[in-house]
Amino acid sequence: QLEDIEVLALMLCGLFHDLDHMGVNNSVLYRSESPLGLLSAASGAKSALEVHHCNLAIRMLSNPESNVLANLEKDDTKRVWRLIIDAILATDMARHAELLQEFVDMVARGFVRQDSADRCLLVKMLLKGADISNITKPIHISREWGRKVTREFRGDFEGALPAEDDRELAANQVSFIDSCGVRLFGILAEFLPEMGLFRKSLQRNRSLWAKVRTELRERARARVLRGRA
Repeated sequence: QLEDIEVLALMLCGLFHDLDHMGVNNSVLYRSESPLGLLSAASGAKSALEVHHCNLAIRMLSNPESNVLANLEKDDTKRVWRLIIDAILATDMARHAELLQEFVDMVARGFVRQDSADRCLLVKMLLKGADISNITKPIHISREWGRKVTREFRGDFEGALPAEDDRELAANQVSFIDSCGVRLFGILAEFLPEMGLFRKSLQRNRSLWAKVRTELRERARARVLRGRA
């Protein structure tokens, strides 16, 4: 569905899209008035982390020793840069609903391979799938990523998520899968049948997290009842 240049850009996005991630989200960066948050606010940038990732990608690919684009024609180089920047900025979860609806609409009307805008949107959505793919991984891997994401949204710089917070972790995972994962991987699998594998693993993990959530709720309720006895 994509041209070779677009595949190259997507591969590079996979390398750069979370480069030097600080373990917190954009909201925390702005609220904590971190240097990056202050700079982004002052410049009017809404996606502080994503702009940061793009800046580092530019720096690395501008270095002659790591510039894998050096042998491309000038126009192709510009195309790769536009795709990299557009796709990385699209991973800001604040834009998730907007971009997902745009993709759903595109699939409904029919993908036009000759349309560069349609191909660009596909690059963005494939990168978005990769960006949140932790929810589709084997559960022992997904659990660890879930802990990291929970700390990210807490703005927790300490790094440790106590075991007793597994109830929060399970609830968060079910909520995120339902609100963001199901529809994204569903429409990707509809458009690209090869993505069905990820939809199935997502459904499996959702069932496992829901079971954990229920079990932990029941244990907590039993402790409360014992305490009243």
